[in-house]
Amino acid sequence: MTRRPAVLIGNRSFTLYWTARTVSIAGSQIARVALTVLVYQLGAGPVGVSVLLLALTVPRLLGPLAGVIVDRADNKRLMVACDVVQAALFAVLSFVRWWPGVIALVLAATACATLYQPAGRGNIPALVGRDRLAQANAQLAAGANGALALGPAVGGILLALAGSRLALLVNAATFLFSAVLTLGVRGLRAASGPAGPHGPITLVGQALAGLGLVWENRVARAVAIMLLPGVAFASLDNAALIFLVHSGFHVGAGAYAWVVTAYSAGMVGLPLLLGAWGRRLDARRLLFGGEGLFGAGTLATGLAPGLAFGIGAQVAAGAGNGMENIGVDTLLQESAPTERLGMVFGTVFAAACAGQIMTYLVAAPVIAAIGPRATFVLAGVGVLAALSCLAWLLPSLQPDPVDG
Repeated sequence: MTRRPAVLIGNRSFTLYWTARTVSIAGSQIARVALTVLVYQLGAGPVGVSVLLLALTVPRLLGPLAGVIVDRADNKRLMVACDVVQAALFAVLSFVRWWPGVIALVLAATACATLYQPAGRGNIPALVGRDRLAQANAQLAAGANGALALGPAVGGILLALAGSRLALLVNAATFLFSAVLTLGVRGLRAASGPAGPHGPITLVGQALAGLGLVWENRVARAVAIMLLPGVAFASLDNAALIFLVHSGFHVGAGAYAWVVTAYSAGMVGLPLLLGAWGRRLDARRLLFGGEGLFGAGTLATGLAPGLAFGIGAQVAAGAGNGMENIGVDTLLQESAPTERLGMVFGTVFAAACAGQIMTYLVAAPVIAAIGPRATFVLAGVGVLAALSCLAWLLPSLQPDPVDG
């Protein structure tokens, strides 16, 4: 069978969006490193760092409201505005030296990112067509995961050269670059009216309607139900990894970087292969296979006898996570009406965010009580249990689209 060319080849609008998204994600990772160091240097201590992590996460719970705005707005103008506002916020952040002020600006920037996310994901069908969704999402995942892996390293170099100010200004520049590229993207969804079934209704009313839409769509409902506990368990390994490397594998802290790199390599490598594959990829197989591989890799990491085995297990876990992300995005894009994709993505990923926040609140006492190895085992078993729940909720092989 002849392979079809990659979506990036010959599709100018998708290439511009892919580049804009990849560069801005790399910049956000640079800023994440710089902000953590900045808050620490400003004397906020562990409480301040924890509050920073929450500021980078909690606004994403507004995903249902963000999705409603996306479905009603001119998406190009909205995405450009989000980029420009974030550029301004991070430029200001580079000069702030009071840590509560840093937190306030980070909250505002995260709110903009929350608005941008469903707009970006919801426009992929319009940019590439529904027959190329999985391949496009694989290429997007490869770029995003590469940026996630490279960004912190670049952030560390910039911090060493000139401190947090330069790193934050570089992030501001990446958002301006993204805005310029987005201006050239064609085919993004135009504004639609705010009318509901009985005429115009409030944004909050439509956000509640979005929750109802997701609940009525058995595909979106099943994915949201899976993501809440799945992400909660999966996030445990982020908190426990440094302790596992030190007390479980009995190696120095420097080896932690190798384990993180192994996970990132898996997340980048498999999406790259899938994005280059010419056949149509099945979203459900990607989701089930990726979640299963991620859970198994996480469990194997907890049971690993040493560093080498742990690195191999983390490559598998990262590959599974990358594969799962492609499956989730594609399945939602296939199952929901185009004009409601912002609402669906905003609502579903708010559930994932809620799971992450739950873990932030309990990770430390869990690790202290059962140790890092058992925490990884618990995380792996929990992910596989969430997958079993998904298999029960979503048994058929073909998605049922929701009527628009």
